[in-house]
Amino acid sequence: MATPFAGKRALVTGAGKGIGRATVKALVECGAEVIALSRTEADLHSLKQEVHYNVFCTCMFVFGPLLYRNQ
Repeated sequence: MATPFAGKRALVTGAGKGIGRATVKALVECGAEVIALSRTEADLHSLKQEVHYNVFCTCMFVFGPLLYRNQ
């Protein structure tokens, strides 16, 4: 079976839940090495347990606006 993403890396934000989580699972099944970002560390731990391999999980916390403009 061909793995269309073999040797490729993917960065998935919002990987803890919903569409982001499903995207991580699909990419891993297709052979990609995935970097998963989420705001919740517990979600990443459970995701890593589900896919077992090819996932580097990191927890990213973002508070408030990311861009400030001086007026």
